[in-house]
Amino acid sequence: MKQKKHNDLATVSRNIFITGIGILFQRFSKFFIIILQIKYLGLESYGLFVLCLSYILILSTLQTMGLRCLVKYCVEFRMAKQAEALWAMYWTSIVVPVLAGTIVSAIAAIVVLFLNLSLTTTYVFMFFLLFLPLIGSADLSLFMTTSFETNFYISFGRDIVSPIIEIVLLCIFLFFPIVPSSIYVVICTYATSRIALYFIAAYSFSKLCSLNDIPSYAGYKNIRLLHAHAREVKNAVTYCIPFLGGNIFVQANDLIDVLLLGMFTNNTLTGIYRLSKSLANIIGSVNAITLNMLPSITSKHYQTKNYAAIHTVYLHSIKLSMLLGFPALAVFISFPELILKIFNEEAMQASVSMQILLLGQGFFLLTCGFNLILSMTDKAYLHAFNSACGAVINVILGYFFIHLWNINGAALATICTLFFVNILRALQVYYFYKIHFFHRFTLVMIVLLFSTITMLFFAKNTFAVGIIIAIFLGALCYLFIWSICWFFVLSKKEKQHIISF
Repeated sequence: MKQKKHNDLATVSRNIFITGIGILFQRFSKFFIIILQIKYLGLESYGLFVLCLSYILILSTLQTMGLRCLVKYCVEFRMAKQAEALWAMYWTSIVVPVLAGTIVSAIAAIVVLFLNLSLTTTYVFMFFLLFLPLIGSADLSLFMTTSFETNFYISFGRDIVSPIIEIVLLCIFLFFPIVPSSIYVVICTYATSRIALYFIAAYSFSKLCSLNDIPSYAGYKNIRLLHAHAREVKNAVTYCIPFLGGNIFVQANDLIDVLLLGMFTNNTLTGIYRLSKSLANIIGSVNAITLNMLPSITSKHYQTKNYAAIHTVYLHSIKLSMLLGFPALAVFISFPELILKIFNEEAMQASVSMQILLLGQGFFLLTCGFNLILSMTDKAYLHAFNSACGAVINVILGYFFIHLWNINGAALATICTLFFVNILRALQVYYFYKIHFFHRFTLVMIVLLFSTITMLFFAKNTFAVGIIIAIFLGALCYLFIWSICWFFVLSKKEKQHIISF
């Protein structure tokens, strides 16, 4: 029994490490890709690329039709050993997004023709739509690997191979100008990496099927399987419908500020803002290491209604997440000018907005686990409600704040929306499960983060900004030392509670 527990712990640790390294590599490579794209296109053309890409990503969410939620349902079928039904649903998840993408891209193309867009924007958008069927289907590796409780294929395909392909192609076109600099070249490099990911996912699925003794069927037999298991497939689709709106709103919520900034300002500011958000997302990727274990543990303890155990695991994972996130946050928030200076003087005006977005990630580290708790219990439907509320608030605040403060207003609207949605999730988790995060550590961090954001926003000169950041880093250093002390004096029982299954 002891040996089995040791093996389980080793497997969990390995999966957490692989996933964490993969996502960290993906976030850093995405930031590097953005820098290469800006160097290749210039800020003005890159802003147009980002604006069109934002619309494409929203359309790709429609394309996948909530199939991410099929993962949990398929896990249940796998545990029930209904291999044929599982294969039928997975085959559906491979084929349906491509067909749906074709339909969505055709409808979007018709709509674009009736919009009063510039000729360049119309051409770029139409060129993007040509690749939509496979671009939107590329995330199928998520569906295929998560259900089999393995992280190798998803890390290898999505987090390593896909960004490397894009980086190599961009470097070739940047340093060896085979063709003239063009936004269409960047679209082709992006599409190539996504299409490669789609085929890697399909190959990974066939390998996983053979490893798990799931028979594969080809051609007309797949249609017969769907008919034979129509009830299971219908139940799966019904299960996914409530999450469709949630997925759309999550994607839209992440892109609304970029879209509004592109509509009301100029493409240059849009490109700079996208760069700032990419840098902030690197801080958020710390959660991939610490919170990757939370869903499985939450699901296990939820079955026994052990909410106290979920609470303990959540608090310790958040503290560990902050422990890992503090150094990166301190480094990035101290030198935003050095990052922006590599472009041009105009990019320097975005330094405050970059610092605001980075500070917002500190709050995200404190509260993001509540969404995982809701998703792994019977309150998953609240995911769509929270996302819809966040999208509405983001649109309203973004509209007014961007008109008032341009790029800084977009950052402030994003942070306010993040605060509202995560506090709403925290209240819901407390109401249903009596799990709360209002402890001394988190309250001090929240007060520190938002007082710093407020002072940064209204600072009049560079000297004042420097003083504010210095005060914040001093407080952050104190909390970092406190976190280290907590980590090393944590009792053996509490450590075992975090990783026990």
